[in-house]
Amino acid sequence: MREITSHHVLEAFNVAKLALPAIHTLIHRHLAIALYAVCSPKRYIQEDRHYAGGQEHPFLLAPCFMTLGRFVYLAFNDIGKPAKDLLTKDYPVGGVKLEVKTTTSHGVTFKVNGQRDLRSGLVLGDIEAKYTDKATGIAITKAWTTANHVNSKIELDNNLAKGLKVELLTSLLPSIKDKAFKVNATYKQPHCHTVATMDVLKNHLHITSVTGQNGFALGGEMSINTRDGKVLRYSSAFGYSNREYSLALHATNNLQSYAASYYHRINPQVEASGKAMWDAQGSNVVVLEVGCKYQVDKSAFVKGRISNAGMLGIAYNQTVRPGIKLNMGASVDTTRLNENAHKLGIAITMGN
Repeated sequence: MREITSHHVLEAFNVAKLALPAIHTLIHRHLAIALYAVCSPKRYIQEDRHYAGGQEHPFLLAPCFMTLGRFVYLAFNDIGKPAKDLLTKDYPVGGVKLEVKTTTSHGVTFKVNGQRDLRSGLVLGDIEAKYTDKATGIAITKAWTTANHVNSKIELDNNLAKGLKVELLTSLLPSIKDKAFKVNATYKQPHCHTVATMDVLKNHLHITSVTGQNGFALGGEMSINTRDGKVLRYSSAFGYSNREYSLALHATNNLQSYAASYYHRINPQVEASGKAMWDAQGSNVVVLEVGCKYQVDKSAFVKGRISNAGMLGIAYNQTVRPGIKLNMGASVDTTRLNENAHKLGIAITMGN
C-alpha cells in the first residue's frame, strides 16, 4: 500500500489547478456554441453567417452566458434529479434505519446513523462530527464506522478563489492499514459547473462539467488514469427544466447505456415521473418505471412506483412532530406474490 506523502498532495493540487481552467475553456468555447445553436437556431445561423468572413464569433470570446438568458447552476449528477428522487428516494425497504442529528450553538453538528438488514440481521452504522466556520468557509468532518473505517474531510469554500470549493478526503482502515486520499475541486461560474476528483493513490482523475441557459443543461463526465492517460469511462447528459416539468437524456457507460426520464408537477399535491432505460450491450429489453407522489397535507405524503418487471414500491412519510420524521416502505414482486420475495422497511430521523 502506497504511503500518502507531501508529493501526492502537491500532485493532486497541481492536477486540479491545471485541469479546471482547461475544462472551463473547453466547455465555454464548444458546448456554449452547441447549446446556443439548439436553443436559438435561427439567431445562431444568422450570426454564424455574419462572422463567417474570418471574424471571431462573439460567443467564442464572451466571458459568460449573461447575454444568452437565465443561468443554470447544475451539477452533472443533478441532471434528471427530480425524476430520480421521485422514483428512488424515501423507499427504506429491506431494513430498519435510524438517524439522529443535532447541532450545537457553536456550529458543531453530530450525526449517528444505524441500519439493520432484516434478512441477514447485520447492523451497520457510523458516528460523525462536523465543525463549520461560516466566516472563513472552512468545515472539518470526522467519522467512524462500525466497519472500523476512520474518515476525514476538510472543506475550503471560496477560500482559494471565488466560486472554487476544495475538499480533502482521507479514509483509513487500521486493521489492514488500507488508506485512501482524494481531492475534490468544484468550480462554479454563471455558465459552468465543473467538478474534478483526484484519487491520489490510484491515479484516477474524474471530471464532470455542465453548461446551460434558459432551462437547458448539457454536460459530460470522464474518468482518466493519470499514470498512462487512458480514458476509463465517459458519459453525457442533456436536460431541460422549468417550474412545472423537467426532461433528461443520459448516455452512460461509454455511451452504451441510455436513459430518458421526465418529471411533472401536476399540481401542488400531485407529482409524477417516468424513466426508460436500455443497455446496448445487454438484451434488447427496455426497462420502464413510473411513479407518483401525493402530498396528503403539510406533514405527510405517499409515493408509489412500478416497473415493467413487476416490481411495485409503496412509501409513506410523516413528520410526527418538528424534528422527528417517520418513513415506511414496501417492495412487492407482483410476479411472485406467493413467495418470500417481498421487502419491508422503516426509517426514523430525529434532529434539532
